Amino acid sequence: MRTYAPTPAAGPVPLHLPELPEVERLYLARVFAEGQVAGTGLPARFVLGTFASPSPRRVLRWLRRQALRIADGLDPDPSAFPSASPAALRRDPAGRRFGDVPTALRVWARDDGPWSAAHHRLAAGEPFHLVEVDHTGRYALTAWSVDAPTPVVPSRQPSPLGRTHDVPIRSA
Repeated sequence: MRTYAPTPAAGPVPLHLPELPEVERLYLARVFAEGQVAGTGLPARFVLGTFASPSPRRVLRWLRRQALRIADGLDPDPSAFPSASPAALRRDPAGRRFGDVPTALRVWARDDGPWSAAHHRLAAGEPFHLVEVDHTGRYALTAWSVDAPTPVVPSRQPSPLGRTHDVPIRSA
């Protein structure tokens, strides 16, 4: 786009304005846990992971893996240990008063219905939040979209005079 700036003696001079950067939609995800520090009662927040991708499907696949990782870290899946005796497994009495975070995360990760709903929300530009609470703390899986400038990748291009110089090329 050319605009002209008036000058007192020479008349209008072409004024070259920089191009505005193109933007692309990125999807970001963050997984975190919150709970009280033992002995102090002070709240603490721990970011367990972050991820970015231009694809909402890829972000949700990452969240699905993170949900299973957190669930297995809190309470290994009993089906993963078929040799364990049923007598060795017992229900946690605290699970009656609080939610069962590992089970809730496994259900979300393995069920295509809620996962598909999360995909539709992200694709529509709406944020996604899954928060589960139990006696150990609060666990959250979040994803949202942002419009980010397209990165400019410099490239060596020959000039009309035969010299090479850096010219910004937009990555596709």
